Parts: sequence; C-alpha cells; structure tokens
Amino acid sequence: MNSSVRRGSGNFLAVVLLVAVAVILGVVVYYTVFWKPPMVELPQPGRPLAEQTVSLETAEVAMANRDGAQAEKIALAYLEQNPGHVPALIIAARAAALQQNPERALSHYDKVPMGSAEDFANAQTEAATMLMYQGRLLDAERRYKAALAQVPNHFVANDKLARLLNHSGRPWESLPYLNALLQSKSFSLEHLIMIGNLHKGVDERQILDLARQAFPN
Repeated sequence: MNSSVRRGSGNFLAVVLLVAVAVILGVVVYYTVFWKPPMVELPQPGRPLAEQTVSLETAEVAMANRDGAQAEKIALAYLEQNPGHVPALIIAARAAALQQNPERALSHYDKVPMGSAEDFANAQTEAATMLMYQGRLLDAERRYKAALAQVPNHFVANDKLARLLNHSGRPWESLPYLNALLQSKSFSLEHLIMIGNLHKGVDERQILDLARQAFPN
C-alpha cells in the first residue's frame, strides 16, 4: 500500500516537472523566435528634425539615458509638429532641468495652458518642486498655490506646500493644505504628526539650508 502511494506521488511529481519544463521551453521559444520588441524610430543623423516625423518615445528614451540635451531637442522638434502638446512640454522641461537650466525648464512648464486644469496644476507643481529644492521657496510657494487654485485637491501640491511652510517656520499656515489631504483621505501618519506639531514644526532643515545657500542675506 505504502509503495503504491509512493509510486503515485512520484509519478505525479514527474508529470508536474514535465509540464513546468514544457511551459518554460515554450516561453523561451516564443521570445526567441516570435516576439519582437517594439521599435522606436530614432532621429536620422544629418537630417533636420523638423523635416522628420518625430516620435516622442525617442525623447523618453533619451531621458531614460540621462541625455537631457537630446531629449529636449527631440521634444522641441515634436512641438513644432504638434504645438502645445502637453507631454512634450513636460519632457522638454524635465530635460532642461536635467541640464541644470532651471529658467529654460520654467519657460517650458509655463507653456502648459491654464485651460487644462489638471495639466496646468501638474506642470506648476513640478516647477515648484524644482524651485523648492533650489532654495527658491517664495517662487515655489507661489507656483504651488497657482496649482491649487486650479485643482484644490491636488495631492502633491498640498503635500509639498504643507511641508514647505512647515519647514520654513510657518507651520500654522500649512493647516489648510493638511486639512485638504485629510478631507480627501489621501494622508499618511506623517501628515497627522505634522498637524500634531503645528506649534513647533517638524525638525527637518534641508530646505532651509538650501534657501540660505541661495539667498545668504
């Protein structure tokens, strides 16, 4: 009886192993023989981008490779063919920021129209965050508020602005933005701690240090 059970178990395991091997071999054969990765058409060297059909995917590839100059060039060429295209404007802005050119990045962000509230809020929030980490706190605050004027429940803008105010010694001013996070139920334990510490603020000095470096006086 026991030997029969053992033989049955052994046969079952053998079948399972054979099936697993067959599945693995099938996957290997499929990806080796049949599957082809999606093609990304790269710009043609020596030919002006304006004369080519530009794919925004090539700009994304350049960004992934940390090639900000190429990414911005492709995004701008795409914008010549598709004026006002928001994803292209965002890529151009990020590419300029990657090249340590914040003013050019801001000029791209500012071309996102206010008519599309969500896109405008996202662009202003990204711009504000870039400025915040440069220590330009007042400029960052203004842009966060511009984003929230269009999308009052924007999570990132509320979160970042609350932190900026809290870290810059104005914790009570962060309360409306923390309340917005609470009301939208998009809050974390850290936000609750910030509310509980409004009388003194959370002890994080990185942003203030950056601000002092940017504006020593």
